[in-house]
Amino acid sequence: MKEFENDKNNSDDLWNFIVSLLDIIDDKEQSDRNKIEKLEIISKLLLDDKTENLDEIKKQALAKELPYFKGIIPKNYLIPNNKIIQKLSQIMEAREKGRNLLVSTKKSKKPIIAHCLIAFDQKSVNLNAKITEFDLIVYNAIISIIEAGGTDTLMTPENIHRVMTGEKDSATPSKHQVNEVVKSIDKMRFCRAIIDCTEEVLAYNKSQAIAEYDSLEFKKRANGEFRYLFDTYLLASQWCIAACGNDEVRVLKLLSKPVLAEYAKISGQILNIPSYLLNTKHIQANTQKNIILKDYLLRRIEQMKGNNSLEQKNISLISYKRGNEFHKGLYEIVTGKCEIEMVEAKRIRQAADKYLAYWKDCKYIKDYAFEKTGRSFSSINILL
Repeated sequence: MKEFENDKNNSDDLWNFIVSLLDIIDDKEQSDRNKIEKLEIISKLLLDDKTENLDEIKKQALAKELPYFKGIIPKNYLIPNNKIIQKLSQIMEAREKGRNLLVSTKKSKKPIIAHCLIAFDQKSVNLNAKITEFDLIVYNAIISIIEAGGTDTLMTPENIHRVMTGEKDSATPSKHQVNEVVKSIDKMRFCRAIIDCTEEVLAYNKSQAIAEYDSLEFKKRANGEFRYLFDTYLLASQWCIAACGNDEVRVLKLLSKPVLAEYAKISGQILNIPSYLLNTKHIQANTQKNIILKDYLLRRIEQMKGNNSLEQKNISLISYKRGNEFHKGLYEIVTGKCEIEMVEAKRIRQAADKYLAYWKDCKYIKDYAFEKTGRSFSSINILL
C-alpha cells in the first residue's frame, strides 16, 4: 500500500511538472528555442516514464530558462536637458571633490544650487577617461527605450544603436558601431554619480513624491539637517544572456532607471524629439561624428521651442564665452577639439546643411541660414 502511494505521488508530481512545462510552451513571450527544449523534456518523460530522476530533470529545465529579449524602437527620442549635462566635463574634472552648480533662479527667490560628484571608479576605468558627446547619445537611447518599455526592458547594443540613429528594427549596425556602443556603456556602468538635489526637490515641491524616483534617497543627518540625494552609478546595469528566437544574445539589464533622467524629471527638463527625425541614413552615413552632429542640432532646435524656449534662435559654430561661462560651439561639439582645419569645418557645415534641409522638408523647421561674422561662418540661424 505504501509503495502504491509513493508511485501515485511520483505520478502526480510528474504530471504537475509536465503541465508547468506546457504552460511555458503556451506562453507567447517565451522564445522558440525555450519552447523546443521544454517539448524535448516532455518527450523524454513520457517515453521513459522514469520519475526517480525527476528532481534532477527539474533542475536542468529551470537552468535553461532565459529572459526573453524583444527589441523596442521608441517613437520618441528623449534627452535630459539641464546644467549637469551641460557642465558634465567640468564636474568630472573636480573628481572626488564634486562641484556646486547654479542650476536655476526661476523657481525660488534665491539661487538653487545642486552639489554633484560624477567620477569614474578608480579600479575599473582609466581616470583620464571622459564621458563624451557620443556616450551621452548612447545614454539618451537607453533612456528612450526604458521610457517606452519600462525599467525591466532588456536591450542589445544593436538595439541601442538603432534608437540612436532612428533606424528600423531590421537595420544591422556594423561590428565597429556595436563595439563603440559597448565601450560607452561599460564606461558609464563604472561612473559614480552623487547628486545632492535638496534645494530643487523643495523648490519644485517634490518632497512628497520621492518614491516616484529611482535611487532618490531622503537622509537625515545627526545635526537634524535633511538631504535629498541620488547616490548610484551613471548607468546602474549589468550584462546578461537572453533568448531571442532560437538564439541567445547578450543584453543590458538596468538595475534602476538612468540617474540623469530621473534627476531631470524633478524640474521637467527633458526634451522629447520624434524618432523619425533621426532616421537619416538615406541622406548620409551614420558615422560617429554625424551622429553627434545630428543629435546636437536637434537638441538645440528643441531648446528653442516650448515654454522655456531660448531667446536666441542661433546655433553657434564657434566656441565662445558669455560672462563667466564657456559655451562650446558646433565645431568643438562634433570634433572634441578647440581648433579645427578649414576643410573639417566645411565638412561639418555641409553635413549640417543636409540634415537641416531634410528637417525643413519634414516641416520640423521653417527655414535656416548660415551666417557670417566678417569673412567667416559663425552661426546657423533657425526659423521655427
